[in-house]
Formats: sequence, C-alpha cells, structure tokens
Amino acid sequence: TLPTFLGIGVPRGGTTWLHEWLAGHPDVYMPTRRKEVRFFDRHYDRGLGWYEKYFPAEDGESYRAIGEISPQYLYGEECPRRIVTALPEAKLILMLRHPVDRAYSNYGFLVQRKNYRGSFAEFLASRPHALEKGFYGRYVQRYLEYFDRDRILPLLFEETFADLRTTERRVGEFLNVAAE
Repeated sequence: TLPTFLGIGVPRGGTTWLHEWLAGHPDVYMPTRRKEVRFFDRHYDRGLGWYEKYFPAEDGESYRAIGEISPQYLYGEECPRRIVTALPEAKLILMLRHPVDRAYSNYGFLVQRKNYRGSFAEFLASRPHALEKGFYGRYVQRYLEYFDRDRILPLLFEETFADLRTTERRVGEFLNVAAE
C-alpha cells in the first residue's frame, strides 16, 4: 500500500498540526514510526520497498486516505518527478506561511532547540536561504509541471489557524474523508 496523498511543505508552516489532525482521523492512515518519512528527497535510493514499509500492508482498504507529510518535499528539485512516477494519482497538500514569519519561526526553533545565540538579523545574514525558501512560486511551479492544479490543496498558515474547522472541512473534502 502506498500513499494517496502527501503533505509537501513548508517547514514551520503548520504541518505538525496537519499531521496530528490527520493521524487522529479514523479514516486516515499516517505513519507511526516516523513523522517525516522524507523518501522522495532524502531516502529515494533505498527504493520503493523501503517506503512501502511505512504504510499498512493488508488492511490498507480500511482507510479512505493514506499519506505522509514531509515539508521538505517542496524544495527538492527531483521530488515532483519522483512523486508523480511512484504515486501518479496522489493528491498534494501544501501548507504555506508568510515568508518572514516562517523564517522567524525557523530562527526561534534554532534559538530554542539548537541553542543559537545570534540575533534574527545575524540569522538571516548567516542563512540567506531562510528568506529565499519563502519564494514559493519557483518551487510550486515545478509541481505544476507534473500535477494538475486540482490535485494540489494550498493552505495558508494564517487562515488555517484563524479557522481550524473550515480548514478541517477543506482537507476532508480534498481527501474524501469526513471533517470529524
């Protein structure tokens, strides 16, 4: 059994909330051993058999949707082609966040979890890619070369958390599962 959907981005964009909501849904299967499988960007050389081990073998039919969320997929140059080759019918959920807010959240993560002691300005100076990763259009364009627009559900962090129930309904409709 392979995924019917993937969460493809972005880090610090609300994908943890999305993963937790979907993992708690009775009609959705999400991997339990690893939150971010990262097959299509980091572990592709291990083969599809390795990837399949993260998903239900026999009882996949008991789920209406099977997926995983690896936010770094948005940035991987080879990811769109690899995904469409392995999962030609997959739907994609793309969570986006205001680029500066996302970069600041990344900075906060480093301060809190990695003991980073520089200022936000120093963070940006030492990591110019932190803001560059917020130019989402160039990354989304790669996906649009392989996937029809109706197979990609874009969600904005700010809208998601302003109205979780509406977001849950939108995701449920997209994946053909009840909003719960």
